[in-house]
Amino acid sequence: FQGYLSQAAVDGKSQIIIAAGVSPTNTDQPFLTEALEKIKAFFARFPKLVLADSGYCSIDNIKLMLAKEVDFLSPPSAVREGASRKSDFLAEMEKRLLEPAGKKDYARRSGIVEPIFGDMKTNQGFTRYFVRGLAKVTGDWFQRATVHNLMKLFRLNPAFV
Repeated sequence: FQGYLSQAAVDGKSQIIIAAGVSPTNTDQPFLTEALEKIKAFFARFPKLVLADSGYCSIDNIKLMLAKEVDFLSPPSAVREGASRKSDFLAEMEKRLLEPAGKKDYARRSGIVEPIFGDMKTNQGFTRYFVRGLAKVTGDWFQRATVHNLMKLFRLNPAFV
């Protein structure tokens, strides 16, 4: 969305946003550390499994997940035909994603996180920010994440009203 990357970590069962962030950079990679810390602060533990799109795959993030003992699946960016991976970490990630268990786990990602962004675009009409500055954009994103979560909770249990 217009100069900022809006990011969300989503619970796989409830589709509740459990960590959100906005970055003025052109890469998703730094948000992974932030999301992990937010999840640990709230749940008092790291997640068992993280499924992330290719924007989050980096050697540093793979090492971080190994150190935190978090199972991490994220496809490395495409490599030109005939080129080889210079990193054992990235080659191992590609290998895991080709295995049946890795394919099965990673296939769940699109049904977990993509509906969140679809909901915001379709149901909330959110296609761009109408404010300027990181603080205001972050506030707008957190407000939209909160609306999403409240609507999800309402749909799960209408007795909240």
